[in-house]
Amino acid sequence: MKIAPAVAAAFAVASLGTGCVSRADVELVPAEPRADESDFVLESALELASGGCAGTRYEADLRPKLLVVGQCDVEIELRLTRPGFDFPLDARADSFAFRPHTPAAGEIRLETDPSRPPPRGVLRAAVAKVTPDMTGYWDLVLTVAGREMPPVPYALRVVPAIRVALTFDDGPSVEEFHGLTSTDWVLDTLQAEGIKAAFFVLTTADRSLLRRYPKAETPRGLALLVRELADGHVVACHWGGKYRTQYVLHPGRVPLPPYDSTGDGSPEFVGPEGNALESDLLECAQRIALAGSIAGPAFVRPPLWTYKDGEVSALPTYAELGLKMILTDAHLFDGGYAELFVGRPILPGMAWEIESAVRSGHSDIVVTMHDSNARTAEALPRVLACIRKTMRRLGYEEDVHWHFTKSTEELLEILERKRRFHLNPRLLLDDTRGGD
Repeated sequence: MKIAPAVAAAFAVASLGTGCVSRADVELVPAEPRADESDFVLESALELASGGCAGTRYEADLRPKLLVVGQCDVEIELRLTRPGFDFPLDARADSFAFRPHTPAAGEIRLETDPSRPPPRGVLRAAVAKVTPDMTGYWDLVLTVAGREMPPVPYALRVVPAIRVALTFDDGPSVEEFHGLTSTDWVLDTLQAEGIKAAFFVLTTADRSLLRRYPKAETPRGLALLVRELADGHVVACHWGGKYRTQYVLHPGRVPLPPYDSTGDGSPEFVGPEGNALESDLLECAQRIALAGSIAGPAFVRPPLWTYKDGEVSALPTYAELGLKMILTDAHLFDGGYAELFVGRPILPGMAWEIESAVRSGHSDIVVTMHDSNARTAEALPRVLACIRKTMRRLGYEEDVHWHFTKSTEELLEILERKRRFHLNPRLLLDDTRGGD
């Protein structure tokens, strides 16, 4: 038997057979396979075609959507849910089978355990061993009352390993904490662990309601950028230029004219129109280049995740400068600065987001923290332990089924290929290089 995309749809039909409509009232709404997605989640749905519940959609949820080569006795759980609800609907089926979506593909053997009956609305089977050829689109076929239901495609991801990329915002921090800056504390921990991370930096002082925070515009801040690059980390823009405060909308800089950040008498801009955001980002790029980055920054992260304000978007400006926007799959909820109320790292929230992203099918997980926060710097070993515990709970062994990024090349590859992020469904973009 095969693990198939179709399983989801057929299962959904069976679930609805006991409700307010008959099987004839159900219309299959399979998602269109997109083989070009570098990080995809394909979901199939059913929609009630008639009756009092017409238009209601149901989604088939296959857990796990993501398998790692070499895993053994992996339990596959299939359930049908209403969008926005995580409890399964009632379902009765005689049997189910996973078949190859492509006839030439090989079979995947699934085994059920009669001694462990699943809860109502859930179908379970186990894969004896995960192999590379299991990745792709499969068909689930469900038999209800002796009748085979139509197959529906479902995406199953099989990867060599899950990769976790750490990123840090709002640095570099130039103020000492127990004899070192919080950025130095983070860099020391990463060095001891052999982890390569990405730093999205500020190159003009940031301000909160409480105080002003010098950044990479200072000699100490520039020295921290030099160390980040020398240690093999990726340095990119979080903004720059006339920063003022994180609470000034980043896209709001687009309508403003470009300015002269270097004092040479001519404003900095690239595009034919030019705008203040271009000047901001160019100033950031110049500071990063001064620290020793030959190619300059290739990535940008919008402050507060805000890249668009109504019809005003920062994406065309990113495109002009060749910057790819990087969002996140999970974040630490650690705020920007330790003295703020939101400054304490919240480990359970980060763990839940990582688990949710993996269960949704993401194999490259981007995690966001703040090296500007002294509490985060001090707690980083506990943060790493929490990530490891989360992956163990999901059944993944470190350095066998998953790992932190250990080389600059691997980290760059993840950032370059990453298209979809789990942080906010409204921020799921096909391409983050520019345009809407």
